[in-house]
Amino acid sequence: MAFQMAIIIALGVFAGMKLDEHFGNETAYLTALCALIALPIAFYVSLKDLL
Repeated sequence: MAFQMAIIIALGVFAGMKLDEHFGNETAYLTALCALIALPIAFYVSLKDLL
């Protein structure tokens, strides 16, 4: 379950980094945003598997 959460969050960070790179952002706004979006998704998936 921890690996599953880590993978989901890592995918969110990776997607954000690619978006920042694509749009040419100097600061990592989209990386932070995608990571924050990935957190509740990871918690939801973990809780769904737990219950």
